[in-house]
Amino acid sequence: MTKNSNSLDKNLLSHLAFCAIAIFIYIISFNIAPASSMFPRLLSIIIFSLNAFLIGQYFYYFFTKKSKEITQNRKDYWKNIFTLKKYTVVPILIFIICYLFVFAYPRIGFELSGFLLVFSIMILINGKEAIKKFYIAILIPSFFLLIFKVGLKLAIPLTIEIFFK
Repeated sequence: MTKNSNSLDKNLLSHLAFCAIAIFIYIISFNIAPASSMFPRLLSIIIFSLNAFLIGQYFYYFFTKKSKEITQNRKDYWKNIFTLKKYTVVPILIFIICYLFVFAYPRIGFELSGFLLVFSIMILINGKEAIKKFYIAILIPSFFLLIFKVGLKLAIPLTIEIFFK
C-alpha cells in the first residue's frame, strides 16, 4: 500500500481533531451523573487511544521512510488541505446537522427532529434519491422510537406531547 503524503497530512489533522474531540467529551462527561457518564468516558477513551495510535503510526512512517520522498512539494500540500471541497464540506455539515438535532430534540420532539436529521443527511449524500425515498427518513426514527419508547420504556419527548402542552 503506497501512502500519499497529501492524504497523510490530512489524516494527521483529522486524527488530532478527533483527539481534541475525545478530550472534550471526556471533560464534559464530568457534568453528567456518575452512572450515565460511563459510556461517554469509555467512548472518548477509545476514540483518543485509536487516534493516538494512528498519529504514532504516522510519525513512525514519517521517520522511517525517506524524508525527501515525503516532504517534496510540502507547501502545496498544506495549501490544498484548507481548500473546501465536497468531501470536506459534507462531514462538517453533517456535524452541524447533528448538533441541531441535539438542540431541537427537546423542543420539537423525537419524531420530527429525527426525521429532519435523517432526511437532511440523505439529501447531503444524494439529493435525488433522498426525495424518492423519503419514507426511509420516516422509518428510521420510528424504528428507534419503538426501541427506546416501547422496548426500553424510556421517557422520550414526542412531538405530539410537546405541541399539546
